[in-house]
Amino acid sequence: MKTIAPLFERPVKISDKLGTHYANSANNDHKKIFGQYLTPIDVADFMAGLASVKLRKHVDILDPGIGSGVLSCALIEKLTGDQKQISSIKLIAYETDSLLLSTIQKSLEYLKKWLLNKSVEFTYDIRLKDFVLEKAFVLNENPSLFGTHNPDLDDELFDIIISNPPYFKISKDDPRARAAARVVYGQPNIYSLFMALSARLLKPQGELIFITPRSYASGPYFRSFREFFFSEIIPLQFHLFGSRTEAFDRDAILQENIILHAKRNGKNHDNTKVVLSFSNGSHDLQTPQQRKLPLKRIVNLSSANKVVFLPTTENDDQILSVVDSWRGSLHNYEMEISTGKVVPFRAIEYLSSSGDISNGDAPLIWMNSIRNFDIVWPFDRKSKPQYIRVSDNTMPLLNTIGNYVLLRRFSAKEEHRRLNSSPLLKDKLPCRFVAFENHVNYIYRPHGKISKLEAIGISAILNSVYLDTYFRVSNGNTQVSATEIRDMPLPDISTIKNLGETIDAGKTIDVDEYLTAHSKLGRSW
Repeated sequence: MKTIAPLFERPVKISDKLGTHYANSANNDHKKIFGQYLTPIDVADFMAGLASVKLRKHVDILDPGIGSGVLSCALIEKLTGDQKQISSIKLIAYETDSLLLSTIQKSLEYLKKWLLNKSVEFTYDIRLKDFVLEKAFVLNENPSLFGTHNPDLDDELFDIIISNPPYFKISKDDPRARAAARVVYGQPNIYSLFMALSARLLKPQGELIFITPRSYASGPYFRSFREFFFSEIIPLQFHLFGSRTEAFDRDAILQENIILHAKRNGKNHDNTKVVLSFSNGSHDLQTPQQRKLPLKRIVNLSSANKVVFLPTTENDDQILSVVDSWRGSLHNYEMEISTGKVVPFRAIEYLSSSGDISNGDAPLIWMNSIRNFDIVWPFDRKSKPQYIRVSDNTMPLLNTIGNYVLLRRFSAKEEHRRLNSSPLLKDKLPCRFVAFENHVNYIYRPHGKISKLEAIGISAILNSVYLDTYFRVSNGNTQVSATEIRDMPLPDISTIKNLGETIDAGKTIDVDEYLTAHSKLGRSW
């Protein structure tokens, strides 16, 4: 067979060139359909460098979304460079884009010849099939529930699974979502299904190396996934990127990515330490900063939500320890948080840019109104109607005026604060009803009323460095979900009221210093 390139060139570079050529020829819509974002060489080399397979002669590898083969090539280069005793490698590769077949074959054929020079036998099997549908049966103890599958594949387990899986949401009725129902809630992102299946396909002490969005680390939509995933694997290392754009800068991807290195679950985790590393992007991956923390600081396996906390500094540790010492919560104080009921395009016939809130209209509070611990209404934005008609049809969209704590549902990652809250006090607006747009979260007491001091105190605490840091460390999203705020720890109710009273009296106060003085230091990690 004709040589693709000189054998002295690294296979990962050949794969990258082939992948770049393919990416340049494929249109953006095609790549979007398949969720394709090809892995840069420096990211692939970093991920390959995490592998620590013990001495062995044969290695079984799975790449469930191989793309052009960059990750597999980088991994196999690393293994055969570090461990001279390896004599054979088998790679199973899945890919749904049939147009990539020629690219994958050229890449792996070059790798095969390159390995012959190292006296390593290399075999590969490219499967143009949907990985999730083919392997979903491993999630359930009764495979027949998933219909037909290939019984010859039931016993396939792997020493290493490495992947940059596709990223896109699928509907709950999608065949893949139904096949993987055990780890699905709502509208899942396909990458989480790749992770869950891969966790089940590892040999004992087998290793999993994935680069994915960070969104699985917290939130209600990934709760079932986290519960399953962390019962199957133990994390060894997380790598964070400071920039949202540099990990996949060629594809202009605006996504907070994270690399996970994990192994198949063992029995004793008490003394497990997890490496937390971080770089600005892909270009400084050779010199990442890193620290080691106990597994319990990263993810408490005995907790219900199994939220992943990734504190990158000692200051983060100290803040988490203080917040962990708080025993209050919204539910403890008989409060609830909901998302604004008004979706403008669905209520457009009832909205207007002018009105009279003392006679037939109610103020519509948008996210833009929440500013610097104040509610600015109306605000200067002609494109956003700020009045809603009060009628029998709109009553389900309205709230009785009272004291509320409002919180923006979205923020930019680059903003100084991820949490941005303001109290809405009942005397602020002379009206009977108020409406909240869908990008506003509001806190209220369903069977009673939030006092003025409670509203001021809780809003101030949400704006504090303590809860903002807690949110950032546990959440890579720019969306602030009601569920996450509902589960957040809060100080003692007397601390909240005293803080509210101090602020209401107009006294100058540093909220973070106040919280430090009125909190007990939690566990030191």
